[in-house]
Amino acid sequence: MTAKAPIFAAVACLVLAVGFYFLAWKPKDDEQTALENETAELEDEASRLRNELAALEQIRDNQAQIRATLDTLRTYIPEGPAQPTAVRQLQQAADDAGVEIASMQFGAPEVVQGAPETGDPNTVVASINASVSLEGRYFQIADFMRRVEAEVPRAVLVSQLGLGEGGEEGFPTLAGDWTGDLFAIVPTDQAQDAGDGGSGGSSGAGDGSDGADNGGGDLPEGEDDELQEAAG
Repeated sequence: MTAKAPIFAAVACLVLAVGFYFLAWKPKDDEQTALENETAELEDEASRLRNELAALEQIRDNQAQIRATLDTLRTYIPEGPAQPTAVRQLQQAADDAGVEIASMQFGAPEVVQGAPETGDPNTVVASINASVSLEGRYFQIADFMRRVEAEVPRAVLVSQLGLGEGGEEGFPTLAGDWTGDLFAIVPTDQAQDAGDGGSGGSSGAGDGSDGADNGGGDLPEGEDDELQEAAG
């Protein structure tokens, strides 16, 4: 019995050590690991919230500038075709430049492929084809085009410009025709896919067709009357 006592003692110590590991040490170690993981997750969440708070504070500090930028963007690309406003703006540029607008025609809104989303799934960015015929001297027409680019608040993309001899008066009076696009945010059911047709054609300079014409598509309720009033 005396010779086996050390063996029993060693086995007992081993059993106690194993029991201590599984019953006391390992649960505490697992708990410590879980606490460390939870702490790391909370620190990550706190860092994310701090970043969001900093971004919100920056938005708050830049609120006036952001609103001014949004107002400018709405002027460049308004909600709805806003053709009467475009007619008045172009007519004002013509009056200031000393040229006479013989006619304006607008096409139906077409979806701008690849344009950014508007934030509203029911609206899209659309282009509206515009054709304008005018008469004036060379430098007057050049001044008008400059004013369209620099002074007309609406975003206008001029794609073609042609000049020829004026009607009855002849040189130095010139007849000019330009075509381009206006842009607007319109309901999806009012915009057609590009290439489906329906845009208004250019009208020849000096053809006597004064005023503005909606060359394709229906205007929102009330805007057609406003367009005729602006043209008048």
